[in-house]
Amino acid sequence: MEENYYVLLDLDPKVNDEAKIKAAIKAKQLLWGKERNHPTRGTISQKYLAMISQIQSIMLTPELREAQAKEAEVLYRNARKQALQEVAEKIEFLGSEGFIYEKQLANLKKKYSQLSEPDIHSLIPNHVEIRASEKKKKKDCTPISELQSREIQSRLAIIKKDNLYDFLNVIPKTSIAS
Repeated sequence: MEENYYVLLDLDPKVNDEAKIKAAIKAKQLLWGKERNHPTRGTISQKYLAMISQIQSIMLTPELREAQAKEAEVLYRNARKQALQEVAEKIEFLGSEGFIYEKQLANLKKKYSQLSEPDIHSLIPNHVEIRASEKKKKKDCTPISELQSREIQSRLAIIKKDNLYDFLNVIPKTSIAS
């Protein structure tokens, strides 16, 4: 797939001002020049540096630039649609217990920065509550040792039980109070 120069230059497809386009090319040229010897980004930076004259030629020719802009609009629209789908799936998972924490939402906003806060909030179902923060539970008990765990497992095996829940005849999400 050939690179779209609006996407490559991080330009909005609506930008049609040659001065802004030249400034974006110059900024990227400086960035790629700094990164050309970078261990992970060096190869791609060198590739882009070699494309500078082609980028300038296309982006500074109005007809060719227009074709790039139309393609970029489609690419950005598809990327946005994909991001919305991914965020919706993550919110469905995170909100499966009826709530989602503000910190989880903040992480989604950070990861999917191309989406606005209202975009992300619109994907949260009405029945899912947004909570301020996770309440840290106090540890009432100390964890058992590996030796104790093996001893319990061997004794459960003797009575043909898979785990303590099976032995107590309760489901795994049952609370101690129950």
